[in-house]
Amino acid sequence: MSVDHSTRKVPSRRRRSDLRVGSHVRVADAAQILQTLDENGRCHGLPFMPQMAAFCGQKLVVTRWVNNVCVQEPGGMYFGDLSDAVLLGDHRCDGLAQGGCQMACPMMWKTQWLSATTNQASDQHSSGIDKIDQSENSSPSEAYTKLIDLATRAIKATHAKDESADFTNCVSCQATELFQITAPRSKSNIAQYADERNLNRVSATSIATSFCGGMLARIRGQQNGLVGTTKKTPRLDLNLQPGQVVRVRTQKEIAATLDREGKNRGLWFDPVMLRYCGRELTVTKRITRIIDEKSSRLLNLKTPSIVLDDLHCQPEDRRFCSRLLHLFWREIWLERTQS
Repeated sequence: MSVDHSTRKVPSRRRRSDLRVGSHVRVADAAQILQTLDENGRCHGLPFMPQMAAFCGQKLVVTRWVNNVCVQEPGGMYFGDLSDAVLLGDHRCDGLAQGGCQMACPMMWKTQWLSATTNQASDQHSSGIDKIDQSENSSPSEAYTKLIDLATRAIKATHAKDESADFTNCVSCQATELFQITAPRSKSNIAQYADERNLNRVSATSIATSFCGGMLARIRGQQNGLVGTTKKTPRLDLNLQPGQVVRVRTQKEIAATLDREGKNRGLWFDPVMLRYCGRELTVTKRITRIIDEKSSRLLNLKTPSIVLDDLHCQPEDRRFCSRLLHLFWREIWLERTQS
């Protein structure tokens, strides 16, 4: 299925010179953030989610500029550019406002919601939020209530436009909206690597290794990673719980559980997970509910997934994708240890 990206309204690229990895920033207060949002609770298409309101007024550290992001679309997946957004600390979405989604994606922050705190002069010079006209004169508590209300209503705003469709269990979040606010960017686009070098302080060696590694994988025909031959993939229920220690099975054992697309019960065995074969790891989460990015539906998984040691994708493994999504494991790829 082909997708027409030509009609997409993608925000123009914008970079704030005062925010760098390691910079301390202050999250704007509720009244200031309200001034940056449209009627659907979005800033240039990116939703301000209800769980982000708890950080209003707090000082946090920029851990990464969001340059490339992997995006699920009806026709597959692509890497796109999300301009003018950063990650703060290791703060992830708790999913409570989205019906209990357990994906735990890092929350992305538009720089319009932040001000640098290096010194007072830089705040006044570069933070658009400090110059916003507070015309409504709302009290802090009133503004906070309005922000929560708008952000909560926005969870379903995008999907309520087509009244003829069945939107049961549909929710919006930052992940579901990426398709609307990004466009595909080819691997040969030099700007993405310049951004990593200049904004995220990635070494030239790491950039070259990532680029050449992906090219070599395509030449060898290994871009799909580990695959199997099973038509109906098997299932194993270990009822694993957080805190339990498991051993990742061998590559040969895992391949025996996969189909020709490298999946078990619809879950792809990510090639980066091969590095953990034979290792002992600790269960940190049991995943039973997620949002499907393509449909925006909240799904109850028929076959649970497991997160080990909070392992997530590394940017250098994904064209420097900044989503840092957790790696999901099937229980059949794991075995209990004797300890």
